[in-house]
Amino acid sequence: MVCKYSRFCTAEAHGVWMKSPMPSDTTPEALAAQTAAIRRLGPEGRLRVAVEMSEAARTMAIEGIRRRHPELTEAQAKRQFVSQVIASCQPR
Repeated sequence: MVCKYSRFCTAEAHGVWMKSPMPSDTTPEALAAQTAAIRRLGPEGRLRVAVEMSEAARTMAIEGIRRRHPELTEAQAKRQFVSQVIASCQPR
């Protein structure tokens, strides 16, 4: 195999199906193990993990707003987050 974990190498070249290029910081063996673990979760498990990750991202974003703007209440920080999300969905 030509690669040696090139960042342009696709995971498919290593027997792993992905829609995006192989992460540059992950060996093919680690990626295969991760893919197998994700497949074992099944649809419900993958949905649960996705929801948990989404909630974690939202929490971190709101905490970041609170750190940058300590004068805001929790409710104001949440409104600011929603405003940022809506703004990011608007056509440019």
